[in-house]
Amino acid sequence: MTTKSATAKTKSDAFAAIHSAAKGLHRVGVINKTTMREYDALCLDAIPEFNAKDIKGSADLFDFVDV
Repeated sequence: MTTKSATAKTKSDAFAAIHSAAKGLHRVGVINKTTMREYDALCLDAIPEFNAKDIKGSADLFDFVDV
């Protein structure tokens, strides 16, 4: 079972309903993991990717101490 949906936000209420239905079908084995990933891609917002420079910039904003 995919875990992306535990933290990802849906694009809209309609997509939330569609994803919830697909998640239930996946849970009972009607749709497979590959199909569930397609529903994840369709219904969930993309998770932003960060590189080291982005993370370093964020740390500077919050005055984190370098380790």
